[in-house]
Amino acid sequence: MTKIRNVYVLVLLLGSAFGQNSATSLRSLIVEARQNNAAIRASQLAIESAPFAPKQASALPDTEVMVQHFAVGSPRPFAGYSNSDFAYIGVGASQELPYPGKRALRAAVAQHEAAISGAEKIP
Repeated sequence: MTKIRNVYVLVLLLGSAFGQNSATSLRSLIVEARQNNAAIRASQLAIESAPFAPKQASALPDTEVMVQHFAVGSPRPFAGYSNSDFAYIGVGASQELPYPGKRALRAAVAQHEAAISGAEKIP
């Protein structure tokens, strides 16, 4: 048992000695970190997407569409339409309209933030 363990340790030591790579340059390590590190990749993507922020900030808010069902009596869907005058289905849409000038200000702020993030760009 001891001989097998000694042979196993010897094989592991020899394998690790032959498996070592030559010295790697700092530049290649930085490139590998930029490609494989999730935090670095996320910050790079945030910097790359910053120029699109002003257009998105100046856009109108999303339109909201709603459907409402109201029935009297039974809790089953669409029950009571034939025998009640109070049952109805309502359909509606709403659009928020910001105060004049607000969209342009949001776009200007987003433009400045994009310029700042461009200055912070990772070389």
